[in-house]
Amino acid sequence: MRSIYEATDCHMAFAIRAGAAPVDATQANAPHIRKAYKTVNLGTLYGQEARASAGRLGIAIPEAEKLLADHAPYFQTFWRWSDCMVQGAFDNAMIKNTLRVAQQGAIP
Repeated sequence: MRSIYEATDCHMAFAIRAGAAPVDATQANAPHIRKAYKTVNLGTLYGQEARASAGRLGIAIPEAEKLLADHAPYFQTFWRWSDCMVQGAFDNAMIKNTLRVAQQGAIP
């Protein structure tokens, strides 16, 4: 994870590491690959799942699911943290919205 984020272009480094782009890929010669992996890199930070990624990128949901599957092995610490945060929201039946206003209630 750290080596990807320390790269000059972390989004392309992720795509290369995942095998989606050749080692000499750049934003100039593989812009759509970079855009897809950038969308996943940033979207996961906000809880974006395959359906939203697919819509944003104009791709099929299974393709977006593959992008997310590519993300998981390289960012295991992030996924453990994210899973704990989601589970905590379920366990406490409480989440906070972007305005930091507490909302309680049953979470499906």
